[in-house]
Amino acid sequence: MSQKKILVAVVALAAFLRFYQLGKNPPSLNLDEVAIGYNAYSILKTGRDEYRERFPLAFRSHDDYKPPLYVYLTTATIAAFDLTPLAVRFPSALLGTLTIPLTYFLTGELLSLGKKKESAELIALLASAFLAINPWHLQFSRAGFETNVAVFFIAAGLLAFLNGMKGSKKWLSITAICFAAALYTYQSARIFVPLLSISLLFIFRKELFKAVSKIVFPSFIFLILILPLLPVLTSPEGMMRFKGTSVFEHPGLMEKEAQRAVVDAAAQDGLSMKLIHNRPMAAFLTLANGYLKHFAPDVLFLGMWGPPLNYTPNVGLLYLFELPLVIWGAHELLKDEDKRIPGVVFIWILLAPVAAALTIDVPSSTRIAVMLPALQILSAMGAYAFIAKWLRKEWSISKLRSGLLTVVVLLSLFHYLHQYYVHAPIEYAQSWQYGYQEAVDYAVEHLAEYDKVVVSTNLRQPQNFFAFYSKYDPWTYIFIDGGTVSGGFNEDRNHFGKFEFHPIDYHSMGDGGKTLIIDIYKNMDADFRKRALKVISLPNGEPEIAITPS
Repeated sequence: MSQKKILVAVVALAAFLRFYQLGKNPPSLNLDEVAIGYNAYSILKTGRDEYRERFPLAFRSHDDYKPPLYVYLTTATIAAFDLTPLAVRFPSALLGTLTIPLTYFLTGELLSLGKKKESAELIALLASAFLAINPWHLQFSRAGFETNVAVFFIAAGLLAFLNGMKGSKKWLSITAICFAAALYTYQSARIFVPLLSISLLFIFRKELFKAVSKIVFPSFIFLILILPLLPVLTSPEGMMRFKGTSVFEHPGLMEKEAQRAVVDAAAQDGLSMKLIHNRPMAAFLTLANGYLKHFAPDVLFLGMWGPPLNYTPNVGLLYLFELPLVIWGAHELLKDEDKRIPGVVFIWILLAPVAAALTIDVPSSTRIAVMLPALQILSAMGAYAFIAKWLRKEWSISKLRSGLLTVVVLLSLFHYLHQYYVHAPIEYAQSWQYGYQEAVDYAVEHLAEYDKVVVSTNLRQPQNFFAFYSKYDPWTYIFIDGGTVSGGFNEDRNHFGKFEFHPIDYHSMGDGGKTLIIDIYKNMDADFRKRALKVISLPNGEPEIAITPS
């Protein structure tokens, strides 16, 4: 079979793995996905977001201030598929699939810089195949993860840059467009892309020094494209997201170091207090701790860290069999005489956790997803080295060893798919906010029977879920109901139509039967819970949401 046919087969497999049951598994949309979906629906119908802002460059979305590109991409898929889970996840699945052939061409272009031209195509095929079945990339391609779209644009931009180093400067203009698009897609890309760009200029400084004019026009394009974003990034609203996640805005090592300085001061140890227990040292240790956690084997290969939305049970971001391949691939890459090749790959990997290190809740697989597909390039190089060494032996031995690697890969993929389709929907259903759609469907079906429906804010961001699943008209939501008014995660003033969203005081609720109450089952008053009309349970049988009349 020719390499082109193999690549087509790999891309077909990637598409199948990303689109199969896309609207059904994960088992429900999470709060970010419904926020993206309803804001895109509102933009499509009215040109305004849920807060009545006209074509914003940052979507406030419960004070998360999301970058805009994924929302605008979703307007197209909603126009095609209506307001459905499939429409929200389609951009991520599509661009995730397209990242597979990008990885093939990117790997080939990168390795062709050196003396690995003969093996470049095979390594490129292996890299694209590893990304096609990679748990990390699959997890983020099958839900509305903005970071997955950023990965696509970064890979596309890097591919265009490598082509630009070989030929026409038009390719560098494509790099500028792709890198600018990444800045409009995900927060961590706003740190990663500038750092990567500077690094590329340094790595290829000899080529660029000979033709400085090649980067003048692309740089101008990049600056023009990001110019509208600058006021957003420097505004108080734009800084709110950074402050909400910044490690320096939350208690931690900084405070511990301050306490230790007090102890030293009491002991009159002024030297230690000044040299060791100071804010710069505490900041360095905090960032180093956050940075290095992202390279821990249990994070990358065992899936022992992070929220369930980002993992599949007992499966890491990479397959365990890739651990020796990554190490072997890194060793092979370092031996390349053209240092630009390892320079690009290693700088790519080393820069990826920088943005995440500045935030709380480390390690974060979403914030370092920009590391993809650099790790697959290393895995592919390790796999090629393994195969090539055995090919020098007798054919029977090489066939046995190659077959062994194939079996290990297939078993790993089977294990992942079993965990993802059988166990994850049961074990992680609550994290995916399972039951919210069922609650909306019941309320809408019985809406005519009640004067109002009070939804407790014990449900996370319930107004977005009810607006999304009921397909509530955005014109009415914005211009009649007033749109979303309070913001943040403690919303208590939102309403539309017959729906109200606020904390429930059960002692003040009447017995008239004209109000329908929806609350988390365990938070509902016991007397109200006893006469629930409907209890929505998680797939494991645990009651999650109760619906009862007042």
